[in-house]
Amino acid sequence: MRSRTIAIAIFVLVLGLVLLLHGQSSQKPMPPPTTFQRFQMFGAQTEEQADKPDQVISEHSVFLVDTETGRVWRYQGVRKTEIGGKLTFFDAKFLLIEMEKQKN
Repeated sequence: MRSRTIAIAIFVLVLGLVLLLHGQSSQKPMPPPTTFQRFQMFGAQTEEQADKPDQVISEHSVFLVDTETGRVWRYQGVRKTEIGGKLTFFDAKFLLIEMEKQKN
């Protein structure tokens, strides 16, 4: 009986060591982080004119920038409005911001 207990203890010990060594050697290295990405998304506080001339509305906006072409889009979330007494929803989307090119 005692030899059986010793054999089981040795088996468990060997199994534990094999699993530990296998777990240590099978980890894959992390790929290097990408430092440059073409599209960048960022948030910014923006101000817009309200209905009254002296009133300004401040809100948080999300922008998507194409660093290769210089184009910028502004995120517009889901909108709802009442049309003909019926509630209508408009999908979220990115709206291209048209910019004038500066003359040098």
